[in-house]
Amino acid sequence: MNKKILISLSIIGIVAAIAVGGTVAYFSDTETSTGNTFSAGSLDLKVKDGDNPGVLFTLSNITPGQYYDAGTVTLKNAGSIPGRLSIKIKDPVSNENSLEEPEIEAGDAPDTEVDPGSYDANEGDGELWDLCFMRVYVDGNHDGKYTSGSDGDCIIEQNALDKTDYYHFPIDEDLFPIETNYYCHDEYIDLDSDETVDIGVQIYFYSDDGGGPEGGWSSQLPPDETGMSDDLQFTIEFGLNQIQ
Repeated sequence: MNKKILISLSIIGIVAAIAVGGTVAYFSDTETSTGNTFSAGSLDLKVKDGDNPGVLFTLSNITPGQYYDAGTVTLKNAGSIPGRLSIKIKDPVSNENSLEEPEIEAGDAPDTEVDPGSYDANEGDGELWDLCFMRVYVDGNHDGKYTSGSDGDCIIEQNALDKTDYYHFPIDEDLFPIETNYYCHDEYIDLDSDETVDIGVQIYFYSDDGGGPEGGWSSQLPPDETGMSDDLQFTIEFGLNQIQ
C-alpha cells in the first residue's frame, strides 16, 4: 500500500472520529432568576399608637378602704412577626411630701418611714406604697376597669406593688408564665402582627380596720393616717419579645 493511500485513510479516520464525537452532544437550555432576597421580620411595640407614651396612669385624692381604676392602655404589635408581651414594674418610690398632724400623731416623723412589716420594696420616706394594693390586668371587655369574675378581664399580677425583683414580678422571663404564677387562662400574652391588648391598673388603698382583699395583712401595715399627702410613683416597662 503506497503512502498516498495511507494518508487518505488516516484523514478519513480523523474526520469520522470528529463526526462521531459530535453526535454525543445534548440539548440544553438555561434560565436566570435575579433579585432573590431574604428579609428580616420586625417587632414593633406601640403604646397608645406611639413609641413614647409618657405618663399612663395617675390617681389623686385616694382614701383608705377604696378601689380605684387608674385606667387602661392599648398595646399593639405593629411589627410583622408574633411577639410575647412582658411587663415590668420598676423604680418604686413613695414620697412623704408634707407631714400632717394626723400623720405625726400616728407615729410618722421627718425622714422616717413607718414600716411594721419586714419587707420594704420602695425608696423614699412615704408610707403610701406599703398601704396600697395594685392589680395589673388584661382588660378583655375593654370597659376601662377591672371587673371581678368577668370572662374578659384577667389578672396578670394580684399584688404588683410588693412584687419587685425579689418576687420575680413581673412576667419578663419564660420562667414565670402567667398560667403558673397568676390568674390568666392563657400561659402567655402573645400578640400576632397588628394584634392589640388592653392592660389596666387598679389600686386598693388598705384600711387598718382589716377590710379589703388582703385584710389579714393589716397588722403588718403602717396606720392609714401615715399615708396622708404621700404619693407613690413607679415606672412601667412594656416589652415585646420574639417567640422562640
